[in-house]
Amino acid sequence: MIDPKELWVGDKLQVKSTGIVGKYHSHKGSFVILDCKGNKISADKSDIRIYKQPKQNIELTFDDDIVPTTNNTFNDTIDLHINKLAPHMEHQEQSRILDFQIEKARKFIEIAIDRKRYQLLIIHGKGTGVLKAEILEMLKDYHRIRYTFDKNDGGATEVWLDI
Repeated sequence: MIDPKELWVGDKLQVKSTGIVGKYHSHKGSFVILDCKGNKISADKSDIRIYKQPKQNIELTFDDDIVPTTNNTFNDTIDLHINKLAPHMEHQEQSRILDFQIEKARKFIEIAIDRKRYQLLIIHGKGTGVLKAEILEMLKDYHRIRYTFDKNDGGATEVWLDI
């Protein structure tokens, strides 16, 4: 078990039960506070371990086939649930899945910009909110995004592009 008094702010930690990776922020009693890209989460110190980058046991490819197309049409919606996006990855480390989902969303936005689409829907689910926070952070990289709106009770984000 980790002694929170021995941790340094910024140490990379992982919540064992969920696989969520974050940086040590502080502790209060038996709870450790992690910063996950600006979102603070707490977990019991018995459910925390030092995060070690997993060995790559499968090759991840971020190819351009993320958007189903037929006859040069573009689907304006992407579902980032891993069981829909890449079922073969369902049992991978959560951090690898998150990286994969973010990269697929990034490609989706870039294809939409290239194809001059102006309204998109990114389905990220509700869950713990980590994927949604990552998506919103990633969207800040694009100067062509005019608006984002919560949809489906916060389980999706509608994006309007300034094309």
